Amino acid sequence: MDDIVASTFSGHHEEVQDRDCNQEAYEGVNCGHGGSFGAVVMLKDEIVVSRHNMVLKYMDPTAHAKVTTIQEARKKLRCIKLSDCEMYALCEPYPIYLGAIHLSGIKPLIYGAQGVATIAIGFDEFIAEKVFKDTRTNHA
Repeated sequence: MDDIVASTFSGHHEEVQDRDCNQEAYEGVNCGHGGSFGAVVMLKDEIVVSRHNMVLKYMDPTAHAKVTTIQEARKKLRCIKLSDCEMYALCEPYPIYLGAIHLSGIKPLIYGAQGVATIAIGFDEFIAEKVFKDTRTNHA
């Protein structure tokens, strides 16, 4: 597992690793909660909350690390907007979660691997083109 996660990182590897994202990812896998993804919300260089994917635990395909982290940070800080916060994540978010990050007001988002790196570990649903080619959508 160590070599799979580490080999997918690029760019901000050390910065993301220093924020406990790796530890969250490993915890999520070890607990059987979901894929190997973690995220951390920080406020003024202090960790507000760190979470991992909870997709399998909650049986909820939207319970990815970025979303569960936003939800817990809002509860802890008792606010809707997290505009004074930063998010660190292991991987570039899927488009749906990028929307949640935008709506939460978090700036910036720093991630350690591009979304296409998830293909190497079995997560190929990231590719946005698949959404637009899906015949179940209402666009041509």
